[in-house]
Amino acid sequence: MPLIRAATNKDVKGGEYFGPSKNGMPDIVKSNKASHNLESAKELWEISEKLTGLHYLD
Repeated sequence: MPLIRAATNKDVKGGEYFGPSKNGMPDIVKSNKASHNLESAKELWEISEKLTGLHYLD
């Protein structure tokens, strides 16, 4: 449900994260510290390019 809400809500801003709220429905939640780790993001991007054979930032 959080993915559907994020994909269909016209008021979503870049960088917002959706997860379950206290009532169980998806709502904007705070992302965890790991989601802001640029070194991990770079590594994940490079692995994804290698596995898919697609290169977007060349």
